[in-house]
Amino acid sequence: MMEGYAENWTNETVSQFGKTNLMIKQDHLKYQNYGGNGPEVLFDLHQDPSESQNFIDDPDYTESVNWFRQRLSQLGHGPNPDPNYVSAGYTNGVRA
Repeated sequence: MMEGYAENWTNETVSQFGKTNLMIKQDHLKYQNYGGNGPEVLFDLHQDPSESQNFIDDPDYTESVNWFRQRLSQLGHGPNPDPNYVSAGYTNGVRA
């Protein structure tokens, strides 16, 4: 079911909405974290373009969910935010 492995992804979109809410989209997978006690969701836009099915607990997506959680921390969000977060990991428009 999982069609992409995080390390091979190159098409990243990051969007912060509100103070603690973050969306990370990599290729066909879209992860949203609503901070604090809010939910986290994972949509597979190939399997479900209407974003009505949450794949966050689907075992086929475990590797991707772990990658998104790690990226969330790198972006200064989530339960283990990187205290050195600057610019979503980009320098002069190029991801480090």
